[in-house]
Amino acid sequence: ETFELPTHYKDISKFTCGTDKLEDEKSQKLLLHLIEDLKIRRSTIRGDSEAYNSKFVLPFLAVASSVCGEKVKIYPEEYIQGKYGRGPVDFCMRLENIIISVLEVKKDDFIQGTAQIIVQLHSSLESSRKRKLEDNDFVIDKAYGIVTDSKLWYFFECFMNDDKPEFKIHSEEGTSINWGSNFEEGVTE
Repeated sequence: ETFELPTHYKDISKFTCGTDKLEDEKSQKLLLHLIEDLKIRRSTIRGDSEAYNSKFVLPFLAVASSVCGEKVKIYPEEYIQGKYGRGPVDFCMRLENIIISVLEVKKDDFIQGTAQIIVQLHSSLESSRKRKLEDNDFVIDKAYGIVTDSKLWYFFECFMNDDKPEFKIHSEEGTSINWGSNFEEGVTE
């Protein structure tokens, strides 16, 4: 209600998110590394908790960051503070003036995860605006969020329309990773 959003995350307005075909040599090597890493983790790690999921989320983030080169950095447990909340975001990725917050859901509760990422995205933009006023720094006017349990990934966008935050979701169904025996077939973009 604070942000005038629909009652269910699947009813949030949609945004289009592009994908890149990872066909260059560097990307192909990174994808092969990701697939091998995930195979080893899948065969040796057991559980069904946030800590378990984290072991599968971080390799994706590390490879995504590596594909972009030195421009992207990952900050685990980055502390953010805003009008409606404060605390650490599971992972924060920074790409120049873009922030990507990543939240691992607890007990497959994507509704709670969506509420949490919305507050975190707003807080990130709010903090950026405050720093801009204090330091004459550039302002970050758009942030992205990912809510995942390592199998299902929801992508969110938050931007400021004047002083009002607006939120969008990439897909109401999310992007799923089939962790079956041939999961590597889907890891191409």
